[in-house]
Amino acid sequence: MPYAIVHLEVTQALPTLELTADKTGVALIVRYHDKLVGLLLQALATPYTIQPTELAEWVATSIGAKLLQESIRQEVQPPINTAGFPALTVAICTKDRSDNVARLLTSLLPLQQATGERQFEILVVDNAPSDDRTQRLLSQLPSVRYTCEPKPGLDFARNRALKEA
Repeated sequence: MPYAIVHLEVTQALPTLELTADKTGVALIVRYHDKLVGLLLQALATPYTIQPTELAEWVATSIGAKLLQESIRQEVQPPINTAGFPALTVAICTKDRSDNVARLLTSLLPLQQATGERQFEILVVDNAPSDDRTQRLLSQLPSVRYTCEPKPGLDFARNRALKEA
């Protein structure tokens, strides 16, 4: 019973959804300004086309109150002043996992840019690496500091992170 999974950002124009015969329904992951607001499931005889007006009615009927609450919350929430935040070092201890480090940095780097590099340092401790992939990855990212701990073991890597921070 496969459902078509559709990510729906309600602050953008609603699309026309075309469900093919191999699907038995639709699962809508509904977001408001990228914040998850709800998950809607509907079994449908397929093929089926959901027009934007029908989609809007379904969302409004099912989670309209949640959307309104989220809208109000975002309107009345004061902006966060990061000027008083303490300096911070995020230490990432790794060994031969450059792909995982790259994925983690895609989440951390936007946060670092929002707070300013002086307040939010990212330090990667490469623990007894068998190759230089992590070092090469980080050489392309000037706002991320790299250090190598030659002694294998997480405790050695953590102690190196403390020393470097």
